[in-house]
Amino acid sequence: QTSEGSRNKGICTFAIEASLDGVSRGTQYDMVGAHAMVTGELIFDNVKVSDNMMVYPIGKGFSGALKVIDGARLCVAAMNNGAYLGCLEVALDYVKNRIQFGKPLVKNQSVEFNFADRLTELEASRLLTFQAARCIDEGGNTLLALAHCKKYSAITAYNGISYCMRAMGAKGLLRKEYPLVRQLTGVAISFNTDGTSDILNVVIGRQL
Repeated sequence: QTSEGSRNKGICTFAIEASLDGVSRGTQYDMVGAHAMVTGELIFDNVKVSDNMMVYPIGKGFSGALKVIDGARLCVAAMNNGAYLGCLEVALDYVKNRIQFGKPLVKNQSVEFNFADRLTELEASRLLTFQAARCIDEGGNTLLALAHCKKYSAITAYNGISYCMRAMGAKGLLRKEYPLVRQLTGVAISFNTDGTSDILNVVIGRQL
């Protein structure tokens, strides 16, 4: 912020090299999921920046940050859909080949119907994500579309992967043999990143 009390109108954005004097890394967080993504503190101690490092000028920094969040929300939704699809494929393969009481598990109507519901949810989530991506491509109002797709993808993927684990019984809890536990923890953080699901409800609620 360039001046006290200017709120979002006084924000500008800089691209700062990590090797710049005064920039250091602090605590690295041990998160539940997303272990491939290094997350931690960045410390800025009397860092001097120049005009040529400015990405968004005064008054444009806040809207520029929101554009980055827009892209992140779309990527998170796509990640959730991919994780969900992968877990469904693993679980479906298991219930088709696991013979219980003389027939595959999937031939039990409750199992079959539950997986049918899971596939419908995934298809709906993917369509919401494609719709949001199209909105970005066409330069439309992306705020609402991205709120819907990220919120719905997190809910459906988390609940759906949980069901896949239950459908596989104790096998669903095996960390090394099957990817479901890892994917569940990865999806779990999407409720909190790039706008919590509660914040997305605020965005959607304002359109009522």
